[in-house]
Amino acid sequence: MEQHAQLTPAVGMGGTYCIGSDRYAVTVVRLQGTTIVWTRWDKHKRTDRNGQSEDQWYVHVPNPDGHLQKFTLRRDGAWREARGAGRLYLGERDTYQDPSF
Repeated sequence: MEQHAQLTPAVGMGGTYCIGSDRYAVTVVRLQGTTIVWTRWDKHKRTDRNGQSEDQWYVHVPNPDGHLQKFTLRRDGAWREARGAGRLYLGERDTYQDPSF
């Protein structure tokens, strides 16, 4: 996933939360200044028929009841989970669940 450092977060903007090899589509729901972003996990529905495969296609819809996460902007320009190891990439919604687990 490419870092979109040039994008300024905005409420309603899509993004992707990455943890390990998995990715989850999110929507920015709140900003605190310029260094804190809150997101909610989107609803996603798999649209392919590839079974347990790496070739996965999803449709994403914002979810007002989705899991809420806080990210902070770090000195290296990356958005990282306030508590955890995940990263946030802004500007593109993507979902992928590693079939090997």
